[in-house]
Amino acid sequence: MLEFFVIARLVLCSVLLSAFTTAISHAQTTSSPAKPMHSGPQIPQQLPSTSQFQLHSQYTQQDYLIQVAQPSTPAPAQGYAVLYVLDGNATFDAARAMGASFAQGSARMGLVPTVIVSIGYPNTALFNVAARAKDYTPQPKHPIERNPEREYGGAQQFAQFIEQELKPKIQSDFHINPQQQSLYGHSFGGLFVLEQFFQEQQHFQRYIAASPSLWFDQYALTYSQQQWLQKSTKAHQTPAMLMITYGSSELRTDQDLAQKQQNEKQFIETFQQLPTQGLQFWSFVHPQEQHVSNLYASLPKALYLAACQDVNSCQNILGKPHAVATPTLSTGQ
Repeated sequence: MLEFFVIARLVLCSVLLSAFTTAISHAQTTSSPAKPMHSGPQIPQQLPSTSQFQLHSQYTQQDYLIQVAQPSTPAPAQGYAVLYVLDGNATFDAARAMGASFAQGSARMGLVPTVIVSIGYPNTALFNVAARAKDYTPQPKHPIERNPEREYGGAQQFAQFIEQELKPKIQSDFHINPQQQSLYGHSFGGLFVLEQFFQEQQHFQRYIAASPSLWFDQYALTYSQQQWLQKSTKAHQTPAMLMITYGSSELRTDQDLAQKQQNEKQFIETFQQLPTQGLQFWSFVHPQEQHVSNLYASLPKALYLAACQDVNSCQNILGKPHAVATPTLSTGQ
């Protein structure tokens, strides 16, 4: 298992610079229908076939830049696995290069060929701060102390865009396995991932939240967690997989740091204490990673979780669930 993460780390280092320099050109290139792209990092193995297109949502009234990486191997009989990645302008190049690198050892590692679908914004270099603040956050019930000038609360509409508009498009273009769909988000995107896990768990089978902004709306997500616990004890749905990651060096500046860390520690431990039936839960702390860098440090594990064939193959790569370190949690967005 160690060699998998060593390889992932090397691939990550090799593609980050290219990801930053090419994200602007990819984000500003629009096409309809999709056209192949040939820019990006060059690695020995064949890169996935890539395409991009813009998609307007009637739910959010927003235009989205969708970038797709298709594996070079044919789809299995049950279809490709699929990983939907938020903050697509900043993540697509790194994700597709990692996916191509992992493909060489996919049979040995028990990985299914995986389509990567990144969701970004047109004419955006890396992050559209205003758009993501609205799309990734639930409707707040309390005044937002940080950046109150921004508009929040569009997560429900954004989720409808993914489920009702984007997924049908992807499923019409590619042979997708509807039972192996994953969602990855960072910071506010991680908040969105967790909210979807609690509220609409049937939409995906695997969820990866990197440095989620649990602080939002006075830790309203802890209330969602308690509601989910009450429902899950009555009737377990299809078994799901959930991963939460943090960087050990994420900056904290809050005056009430100790209390916030306790709240967030309890949030993580609630998952750890659950029986494994119905939920496989992993949590990782990445050494020396800052808030933003954890976005990229978490991508290899997100790809592994999205692609591993079953619980056993996931555990062979990621370790057994619940073997978790205590994180130093983030206040990022």
